[in-house]
Amino acid sequence: MNHVTVVICNYNYENYLATAIESVLGQDYPATRVLVIDDGSTDGSREIIETFGTRISSILKENGGQVSAYNHAIQVLETDYVIFLDSDDVLYRGAVSEVMRIFATGDWVKVQFRHTEPDIDLCINKL
Repeated sequence: MNHVTVVICNYNYENYLATAIESVLGQDYPATRVLVIDDGSTDGSREIIETFGTRISSILKENGGQVSAYNHAIQVLETDYVIFLDSDDVLYRGAVSEVMRIFATGDWVKVQFRHTEPDIDLCINKL
């Protein structure tokens, strides 16, 4: 089974971040890893990241912009497959399994799919 890393880029999205992380941790593809790149947040994002403990990996860096965060992730990836997820988005259940199923059907270099932005009221009420 191929491993896949879902990279979540975050900058000051404390109201959404936990929901994004939970959407990845809830995937049914067993070889899914979560890497959160925090791009110098000044809100409570880093405390939220800490609450997930060893269930996720994280990198806390100085603010350099979203592209710098994703480029940093590419440099440290340990898997051949990656899904990039903004911290104000969520993955549908089964999304990782579906992506990996499609990759297995041919010589694909990219799979793109729809995602959902979470409702801010639901995210805040979870905190």
